[in-house]
Amino acid sequence: MNEEMTYRATVCFLIKHGRINLPVKRLGIGTGFRNGYGGKIEGLETLAICAAREVLEEGRVKTWPQDLRRLALLRCHYRTETNEKSLWIVHVFETGFWLGEPKETKEMGPPEWFPVGTLPIDELMLDDRIWLPRVLKDRKPLVVTARYGPDQKTLEDEVGIEEVAVLPEE
Repeated sequence: MNEEMTYRATVCFLIKHGRINLPVKRLGIGTGFRNGYGGKIEGLETLAICAAREVLEEGRVKTWPQDLRRLALLRCHYRTETNEKSLWIVHVFETGFWLGEPKETKEMGPPEWFPVGTLPIDELMLDDRIWLPRVLKDRKPLVVTARYGPDQKTLEDEVGIEEVAVLPEE
């Protein structure tokens, strides 16, 4: 029996003056797509501390947990060609306050800025193409459920989006 392994992670978008930083991810899930800075929660980290650490590691800019705002909760199910399954619970943050300028790293390509209203939709992961423009426009918290096929380039079902008053912890 193949049990679904669960992982917890964060992603943080740098947004300022109506522009969002969307570098291309170079490693792991989402390789080749534009995204924010993020990764797995380590040890006893809080969500915001994890997000701030990931921004520093992947983008080389300093953020502070108290300046991060939660935007969404993603529940992304992945299936490999050998039917191994994983669930990634991803807490999505944004910040408009940081120290330094984002830099290219081994995990993320060169920083590129886009108007919030004109995202490079075809360069985002399939679920991001649906929920990210909505959350940036409407500014209302979302819970998103996506089920990916083995290649991360296909969805096995419609992306579920629920607008909530308060984001759940999981």
